[in-house]
Amino acid sequence: MTTFERVETLLREHLGFLDHKEVTPDTNLYNDLHADSLDQVEILMAVEEEWGLEIPDAEAEKCLTVGQIVEYLEARSVSDAPKKCGYETDGYCMTHQQLGTCDHCPDRPSQNERGSDD
Repeated sequence: MTTFERVETLLREHLGFLDHKEVTPDTNLYNDLHADSLDQVEILMAVEEEWGLEIPDAEAEKCLTVGQIVEYLEARSVSDAPKKCGYETDGYCMTHQQLGTCDHCPDRPSQNERGSDD
């Protein structure tokens, strides 16, 4: 499944009335799908959950179309990323951009379990 198809699926799940509407990259959440600001927040939270990342508010404000959401995800090379953490040995979670124990990935070993260089 492509990034676009995954985003489209999330939209259809959260805005159930989309069954009869065509969704394209140019589809605007507000103008075409009649989503309100709460819908946008819920959609972006679902995107964050699905891709295991956090979208900063400044970036979320730019995600007005389906294509902009897809571009955001693909620019971060997370189109096919699993929900699992992508950490390195220095203890930095590359997937969630977080140092130390990752709140998003419970199966990720903590700094103590991996050992430290101190």
